[in-house]
Amino acid sequence: MQAARHLLITHLNEIAQRTGLEPGTVNTQDPALLRAPMVPGYWLIYDAALTGSHYHQHLGWVWVLETTRGPADARREQPYTDRREIPAWLAEDIVRPVAPGEPRSR
Repeated sequence: MQAARHLLITHLNEIAQRTGLEPGTVNTQDPALLRAPMVPGYWLIYDAALTGSHYHQHLGWVWVLETTRGPADARREQPYTDRREIPAWLAEDIVRPVAPGEPRSR
């Protein structure tokens, strides 16, 4: 498997309704950067993650939806990344081009 990432800057309201994660801002070049160019949207990232604890950890592949939140008072608080792990079927629905018909569910 190989890590993948998708920049999502359209259909933000639909993604927010389906995932419960309100859109923030994202850097269009790299999800780790918190500088311009910043636009409303999400990064959808497929990457390896450790699961379990202590001696029972194993490597698994997960889909994570993330966006950057800007605090109300930027002088006192730093921006932070809001992340949510989502199931594979939902990630496929989000990435799949918009087409008429019912969204696929579990």
